[in-house]
Amino acid sequence: MNPLDYVYRSVGCHVQLMEPDSDESQHLLQCLHNTGPSLHIDCIYRINRPGEATSIVDTGLGNYRMLWHGTNILNLMSILRCGLQPTEAPTAGNVPPFGKGIYMSDMAARAAQDCKKWGNEKKYMLLSQVALGHVKEIREGSATDNEVANSVMVAGKYIPKPGKELILPEGGAISLGEKTKNPNLSGVTSSHNEYVVYSADQVCLRYLIRFDVADDVTAANTSSSSSSSKAK
Repeated sequence: MNPLDYVYRSVGCHVQLMEPDSDESQHLLQCLHNTGPSLHIDCIYRINRPGEATSIVDTGLGNYRMLWHGTNILNLMSILRCGLQPTEAPTAGNVPPFGKGIYMSDMAARAAQDCKKWGNEKKYMLLSQVALGHVKEIREGSATDNEVANSVMVAGKYIPKPGKELILPEGGAISLGEKTKNPNLSGVTSSHNEYVVYSADQVCLRYLIRFDVADDVTAANTSSSSSSSKAK
């Protein structure tokens, strides 16, 4: 059975391998290169969980952005079946927890920190359309008022270069700018921007990225070369 057919029958999520030369793939690869330069992309899948596209519109929040989420490969099938669900803050990075939510970033390099693989398998991260609605920006020392917000943004030391954005067909804005230092570092303790939303209905899965990190590739090649030398 085709592996993609197996995924669909198992979890009810449509998964389609994208052509690497398509405009859509090239835009995603540009974003991955600029915000996660140490990543080696193996392939990109377009994904569609039935009902999610309707649910995100029904929130009425708008302010859509395309954001990255890294995951343990062991959780991937569950995510494809049930969608991203609010959980406690990921352990990687130094961002303080902001309650039980869905944690994402506009930098692929940040999401990659939360990706774990099993054995020699590749790593996976998700790119989702997210309805941010009214965003509350958090910096160290900022007032902890009762401002009503639909999402939280924790400012990071490094951000995608402003002014380079693309609106994808789904309606979400994605940052294409190169990694650059945040010009306003007041109260900033996180390495990259982090976004937190608190409802699964605010997230619509759109793409699945299969990749390796440069260090993993180098280590694998070194190990392979060593094994070949011993065999001789």
